[in-house]
Amino acid sequence: MPRRNQNASQSGDKPSRRTINTVQSSSAAQCQAKVRYATAEDADDALYDATIVRPDTPLATYQCLQCFGWHLTSRTRIT
Repeated sequence: MPRRNQNASQSGDKPSRRTINTVQSSSAAQCQAKVRYATAEDADDALYDATIVRPDTPLATYQCLQCFGWHLTSRTRIT
């Protein structure tokens, strides 16, 4: 008889829909906390200004998959 309280990671199944929705809403909340730039050019301008203020911090721009706007990041690899 299978266990009823076994979660997806223990059973080897795909994560439940509830887990997927939680991840998506978490990403959306993170996006809303960031400065959003409407265009890549606006983000590049902000990147230039930020490198003057913080020259030791490597920064990059990326297009957000949640809002389709542009953000700055100090991460070296974006997945």
